[in-house]
Amino acid sequence: MKKVLIVEDEFSIALDLELYLEELGYEVVGIADHYEQAIEMMETEKPHIILMDIHLKGSKTGIEAAKIAYQTYRIPVIFLSALTDSITFSDAMETEPFGYLTKPFKEIDLRNTLSIASHQHELLQIRNNFLEDVKDNIESELNYEETFFVKDKNKLVAIKVMDILWVEALENYSIIVLNDQKVIANLLLKDIFEKLPKNHFSRVHRSYVIAIDKIKRLEDGYIYITNIPIPLSKGHREELLQRIKIV
Repeated sequence: MKKVLIVEDEFSIALDLELYLEELGYEVVGIADHYEQAIEMMETEKPHIILMDIHLKGSKTGIEAAKIAYQTYRIPVIFLSALTDSITFSDAMETEPFGYLTKPFKEIDLRNTLSIASHQHELLQIRNNFLEDVKDNIESELNYEETFFVKDKNKLVAIKVMDILWVEALENYSIIVLNDQKVIANLLLKDIFEKLPKNHFSRVHRSYVIAIDKIKRLEDGYIYITNIPIPLSKGHREELLQRIKIV
């Protein structure tokens, strides 16, 4: 049975929603009328879906609560609101809701939206479980022939270790450069380097890790794997020179 949290500051509307949801076979795990109570119930009750009014008691809105619901707990949110202005709608859409129903709404619309949100919740669970499996698979050092997955925005991308040319730091992300594409990974450079086989990869700069066997030439303090120069810092130069054969 899917668990639903109602966040609504009008008690009579909340009770009507509770009765309707129970008729549809959902379990209502609580009713919150302000931001703090809603956040607490997200943690303690762990609902599968949240019906969220935008206007709540207190200084914080349902939009702010929805951000926490999705970003922290990955709970699908359906907005139920009498507010129809474009600014409110635009702000609500930034929280990536699974529905936006304007009061008064038809019961059939709420039922259908709940069904969609339930399906999306199941997909999220499958995706999150898969991400955990991927994380477990790269806890130890990868081998050169291995394939691993990284999260790139909203998708998972397969990467063969042997196809990596270099990895470049980009703030809290990393760019993995392959022969035919670049993948932005939600990982720090040091975390990726820890997993790569050290006999094939070397740190050459605080912002770069390169595949040693992909080097084409070294020139004027730079490494060339393609026609793009990669800086070689003084602190890593000696180590790299010891690892390549010079005749």
